[in-house]
Amino acid sequence: MTVANDPREHTVDLVLAASGLAPDVWDEYAITLDMLQAGNAFTFGLWSSETSGTTWDALRRGVKALDSVVVGIDGAAQLNGRIEKIETGADGHGEARMVISGRDLAGPALDWDADPTLTLTGIPLEQALQRVFAGVGLPVRITTADAARETTTRRSHGARGTATEAAASSRPAAGLTPALRAALGEAAALPLAWNAESIAARNTIALTPLTPRRSAARSRARAIKDIIIPEAHPKPGERVWAFAEAICARIGALMWTAPDAQTGLTIVVDTPNDTDPATFVFARRIVDGVADRRSNILSGVETIDARPAPTSVTVYTGSDRGDKVSVRQRAVATNTALTDARVTRGLVVADPPPQPRHMRSTRAKTLARAEQEGRRAILDAMRAFRTYRLTVRGHGQLVDNVRTLYAVNTVARVYDDLCTNADGQPLDEDMLITRVTFKRSRTAGTVTELSLVPRGALAMEPDDV
Repeated sequence: MTVANDPREHTVDLVLAASGLAPDVWDEYAITLDMLQAGNAFTFGLWSSETSGTTWDALRRGVKALDSVVVGIDGAAQLNGRIEKIETGADGHGEARMVISGRDLAGPALDWDADPTLTLTGIPLEQALQRVFAGVGLPVRITTADAARETTTRRSHGARGTATEAAASSRPAAGLTPALRAALGEAAALPLAWNAESIAARNTIALTPLTPRRSAARSRARAIKDIIIPEAHPKPGERVWAFAEAICARIGALMWTAPDAQTGLTIVVDTPNDTDPATFVFARRIVDGVADRRSNILSGVETIDARPAPTSVTVYTGSDRGDKVSVRQRAVATNTALTDARVTRGLVVADPPPQPRHMRSTRAKTLARAEQEGRRAILDAMRAFRTYRLTVRGHGQLVDNVRTLYAVNTVARVYDDLCTNADGQPLDEDMLITRVTFKRSRTAGTVTELSLVPRGALAMEPDDV
């Protein structure tokens, strides 16, 4: 596989649903996609013109708060959201300017509560999520990780492409956790030519591995939607997104948003693709104190954050009276990752001081389930333990001479001579992209900011005991 910088300019489209207006007078934007956080933000800076296709009068008439928008880059849908703020004023030269900003359609689900009278027991996952999101007026559909990624990397059906249109190229069931794989049944056992050797021999672009036939992909997507929810009941004051996310975590899946050119919300319910080959390459190679021509990282920072990482989690169960807990009904999960040099790169002391966390479980009926909840709490806390943030020029790379946009849930090779481990070895590993922010401004030009985590950092702990 060959990877090179993409020197060409990018085409960015903003389309407003109510008026059909597609402004062509923007000069700044910031578009964020994040698989670990909903409510992804967007901002566009628009300027006054009487001669361009979009005049100032057209902007004032057509731009409305709470209108739905679709944002695309190079013909690939990236985000559908809602305008939440409009700021109108003038720059330092007295020229009229408008700044519009908002979040993807998951925004209301972050702000408002799930209906506590809902009882979601023994119904399919997609139906359960549709009932939960209906409380904030959001029609919902589920897609798979690869379908969403093919949409945002410009491999589906253009600027109006949606994650569901790309569903036929989803990866097979073999990449799922045991809980999800078991739920897929027949779809998981279909004879698919899917192994590392065949991918390397027959595929020229790591981003688009050898895909199963359309019927198998659709079977897999349908099987995920049809997973039966054993029991789920929102508490008063519990936010819609947090409640839905907890349902997906119990089956061993992450949940994040995907672009949808319709009026609804498409969400990915799947496991991360962190076992895939690397698609992109990010490097900072230092020779004689300066970055050489092989470097494409403008700025890069590795962060080790041990503050939220517990050394142990104790979960108490069977004690629901007042503030007291029973020491006889408790399970302890230990965070072994904090002493694993493969995780810490030797940058944590050999014997960490205690950082205990104590939780009361209202769901666990057995000590085994309580311990599992403790392990899940540790995994959640360790997601951001080690991260790498970087900025590069442009919005993508040439992968085997194919223009490919950066996308979340995609593996990249990271090399940095400055970020050495305890033994003095440079950072040199495959990492998963979890956050992408496409930016353009008059001062910085066109850049992309990315956040990555090590392979395996997003491991899930499904309910299986």
